[in-house]
Amino acid sequence: MSRISRHITAVAAIILLSSSLSLAQAERGNWELTLGALGTNNNDFDEVAFGGSAQLGYFVTDWLELGVRQSLTYVKVPDSTATDASTAFALDVHFPLGKDGRIVPFVGGNVGFFYGDTVTDSFEYGPEAGIKYFVNSTTFLYGRVEWQFFEDNIAGAGGTTSNSSDQQVVYQIGIGFRF
Repeated sequence: MSRISRHITAVAAIILLSSSLSLAQAERGNWELTLGALGTNNNDFDEVAFGGSAQLGYFVTDWLELGVRQSLTYVKVPDSTATDASTAFALDVHFPLGKDGRIVPFVGGNVGFFYGDTVTDSFEYGPEAGIKYFVNSTTFLYGRVEWQFFEDNIAGAGGTTSNSSDQQVVYQIGIGFRF
C-alpha cells in the first residue's frame, strides 16, 4: 500500500468515525421540519380535539432551537363539532444524551395565538417538554407535551373557550427532518 493510499484511508476512517459519533448533534444554522399528530383535552376531559401540526425550526446555537408552528384541530365538544387552529413561536433547549446523541430530550416554551370555532380568539403561552429519537443523522421520531394557558378577555369577550376554561394540555407525536 502506497503512502498516499494510507493517508487517504486514514482520512476516510476519521471522517466515518466522527460522523457516527455525532449522529444527531445539532449545529448552529441547522433547520428542522416536523410533522405531527396531536390531541388535546380540557381539565375535565369532556372536550377533546385531534389534528395535525407542522413546525419549521432553526438552531440559533448548537442547543437552542427557535421554531414557528401551525396546528389545525378537529374539535368534539358536547353537542357539536368544530375546527380550531393555533400559530405559535417556540424556543426549546436540547440535551443530547449518550455518545451518539440519538436520544435528545428538550424543554422550552411557546407563545402564540389560538383561534377557531369553539373559542374566543386568544393569545396563548406555556411550557413544553419532549424527546426526539434519531433513526439516522437527519430523521427522528418525537413526542411533545405542551401546557397552554390562554389570555382572558383579550377582545372584551367572555371566557376563552366554550366552557370558559383558560388552559389545555396538547400531546403530540410525529416525525422530523433535520437539514
